[in-house]
Parts: sequence; C-alpha cells; structure tokens
Amino acid sequence: MLLAEQIQPGRRALGSGIFGLAGSMGVGLGLVLLPIAESNDNAWRVLFGLAALGLLFVPLLTRYLPESRAFHAAPRIPFIKALGMGLSRHFWPLAGISFFVAAFSSPAFDFVLERLINDLSWDTGAARFLLIVFSGLGTIGLLVGGTMADRYGRRPTTIVAIALGLVGGVGFYLLDSGWFLAASIFLATLGATMLTPAFGAFRAELFPTRVRATANAWVSNAAIIGSIAGFSIGAYLIDRIGLPVTVATLGAGLLLSMVLVLRLPETRGMDLVRAPKGRSGATAPGPPTGSGTAPTH
Repeated sequence: MLLAEQIQPGRRALGSGIFGLAGSMGVGLGLVLLPIAESNDNAWRVLFGLAALGLLFVPLLTRYLPESRAFHAAPRIPFIKALGMGLSRHFWPLAGISFFVAAFSSPAFDFVLERLINDLSWDTGAARFLLIVFSGLGTIGLLVGGTMADRYGRRPTTIVAIALGLVGGVGFYLLDSGWFLAASIFLATLGATMLTPAFGAFRAELFPTRVRATANAWVSNAAIIGSIAGFSIGAYLIDRIGLPVTVATLGAGLLLSMVLVLRLPETRGMDLVRAPKGRSGATAPGPPTGSGTAPTH
C-alpha cells in the first residue's frame, strides 16, 4: 500500500510491476541456487541460511521509508462497519478473484516439476532449465502488465492476464511436446506477472485510505483460503481423474474470476492522496458511498 500511495497515478501500476520484478529476481535466484541443496542431505540448510541473512537488512531498510503521503490521522473505522457502508460492493468481487486465481495457480505451479520429471520423464536438470528460462522470460509481464494497466485500464489488463494464465496453465498439463511446454510456461508466467501490477493497483484504488491496508489483508486471506481449497480439491481429484484434468477443472474458477472483474469500476488514474480537513477545503479520506463508481477517498 505504501508503494501505491507514493507513486503518481499515471505510473502506479508500472511502478508496482518494477517492484514485483525485484521479487521475481529473488525467486529466480532461489532456483539458480537449488543445485546447492542437492549436493548432500543437509545442504538444503544453506539455502535457508542465505535467506535468513537477507532478513537482517529489513530493519535497516525500513528506517529509510517515509510515511505515505496519503496517510492522515483520522477516526478508526471497523472493517465490518466499512463493509456495511458500501465497501462490500468492491471487496467481495476482489476477494472472489483472489480466491479463484489462487485455487488454480497454487496447485498448477506446485506440480510443474512433478509433471516434467515424473509424468514426462524429463531429466531434473533439463526440467529446471526449461522452467528457469521460460518462466524468467515470462516475468516481462510485470512491465507489460503495468504499462497496459496505466495506459488502457485495470479491467482489460486484468482480464487479459487471467486469460493468458489460464491458457498457459492448462496447456502445460495437456500438451507433451517440449516447445509447447515451453510456450505454456511462458504464457502462464506472463499472465501471472501481468496480473500482479494490474490487480495490485485495483486493490489500492478501490478502498479508502482508512481501511485500505485492512481490506487488502482480507483479500490476501481470501487467496490463502483459495490455495488451501485448490490443494484440497487436487488431493481429492488427482487420483481419480488425473493431474491434467484436475488442473483444467480448477481453471473453471478463472472464468468466474473474469466475470467478477467486469463488476468492478475502472480506476485508472485515481489520485489516492487527499488533503485532510482544513487544508484547501478538502476532506479526510472516508469509506466508499456504495455507488457504482470508484470509492470516494
């Protein structure tokens, strides 16, 4: 939320994409270092140790973070009360999108190596190479999605991103050819990374400042519940109908999520910074009114 509130409206999604690119580089580094964990039975501890070293820098870095320009002291609004004041009109579609995307993507991404190594008998090194290269190329979606969301809008970018993720994710489990698998990994990653800045901007712009962080925490909780549901459904269906059909079945939820996107207002260019009452006659950020437009901040 701090990042979204600090960046100018016309570059908010792109800025979020660049931020996400840094996180993707961390994930890629973990994949590159994975052979260390395979060198002996206890070598996996080295990777966890390296990750722990990075955490030591977090308290130091936070000292350089300024307070958000959008934050102003104001009476606290309980989240449940905010839902009753009209916030639910935007919260439930966002929570539903987050749930269905996580229910599909969590098991789909988790079983990638299982599919390549156990089902298709790929060598571990070749499988890792395919995943690193083509998922790495797909992370360009962070920049593509951010640029599209700022230029054409959050709604169309979110729908395109979900559609690409669905095609790539299902295609990976239904196709066997190496080049088709590579293309599927690329499309799935492209869609997932395009979604990050567009959906992140949506989540920041559809909630007023006083409940923005709380609402987004609950949207994230919906994703956690979605992941649990996806793995639970997978555990029940995989042995009965197979992994490919199970993933395709979970993909039906992405179709529902695209319908939910259409229920949200377009928020491209929304200014999240409002002066508190007493400055230039403006009012402090408040809860949404429940109208069909984006919330009043």
